[in-house]
Amino acid sequence: MPMIARKNAAKHLVKTSSRNRLPLPVQQRHWICRNCTELLIPGVTSRVRIKDGQRITTCLSCGKIRRLGGGPKWHRRNGNV
Repeated sequence: MPMIARKNAAKHLVKTSSRNRLPLPVQQRHWICRNCTELLIPGVTSRVRIKDGQRITTCLSCGKIRRLGGGPKWHRRNGNV
């Protein structure tokens, strides 16, 4: 799928869900950048790293960092795991 079509598809998906007051499914929500509404494809439009049991996804278009999992911040410190 061309890059412009990906960006438009993600933007329309977010716009339609907010217009109809429906939440996006978690599987789709995790792979759309909240800042620029870019579709996050690992290795193409995003970088995915695992650190201390936490998935860190970085959008390569805008630089927004998103952290998923790993529990609260105090739990992620070294020695408390």
